Amino acid sequence: MLKRTIEESVIKAMKSKPVILITGARQVGKSILCSKIAKDYQYNYVTLDNLREREQL
Repeated sequence: MLKRTIEESVIKAMKSKPVILITGARQVGKSILCSKIAKDYQYNYVTLDNLREREQL
């Protein structure tokens, strides 16, 4: 996986924010980045693609 320049900013934000939202153009690696960070730091990763999860939020 390519090293994303935003990765350090996301990790820094995770230390002080309970929720992080990442938006952007399609197919630029947002989901891959989020799942990698979630795995590395043992955080929950939720996409709002799932209707049930979206409704719960």
